[in-house]
Amino acid sequence: MSGYDWYVYDRFVGNSLEWEFMKFIESQKNEIDKAFSHWYIIRNERMSEFAVYEI
Repeated sequence: MSGYDWYVYDRFVGNSLEWEFMKFIESQKNEIDKAFSHWYIIRNERMSEFAVYEI
């Protein structure tokens, strides 16, 4: 995705909530950069071990 060097994939496939999350991450990029020298966003759709569910 142009402009998002922290996003691993070439294009975005997701819903509107995920897109809002992407915009939030972009708005917080400078703060995240202060805490981490290298970081990326990877969309998890197959590894249930990393899934977060609301209980």
